Amino acid sequence: MNRRSNLALASILIVLALVAGCAGAYVNMKVEDKGGMAVETLVNNWQNYNVYYLGDFANPYVVLFDPKDDGKTIKVADRWERVPSQADARRMVDMISTPGHGLNVPKLWKLVGPDDSVFGYVYTKATMLNTNMVDAQTMLVNY
Repeated sequence: MNRRSNLALASILIVLALVAGCAGAYVNMKVEDKGGMAVETLVNNWQNYNVYYLGDFANPYVVLFDPKDDGKTIKVADRWERVPSQADARRMVDMISTPGHGLNVPKLWKLVGPDDSVFGYVYTKATMLNTNMVDAQTMLVNY
């Protein structure tokens, strides 16, 4: 994908997230506070997470970390792909962190359900995702 296509896709995703963001039970993205979870910790403990990315393999927009053994499930839409290795997760995080890759500063966000429980983490420059609750233990992340 070229840069213009990436910007167009990002714009469409943001608009769709704004339109559909209110569907289902309330899901919130909260910036992870300093002293809390760090993206380096997530990548270093990659084996403890189901890790997905959105965007092109060489140029991802988002990396999502879903803890494997927390009793909660994050389902992802068909657009998401599984990150195949720890090295790829590190490369994708580094790509998102690269200056000039997008307009915003990347942040680690926690995906928080209606009862304030953390379902997982996303590392991205985006400020919102289209998410909703399927049931009390399952969150769906569309884009």
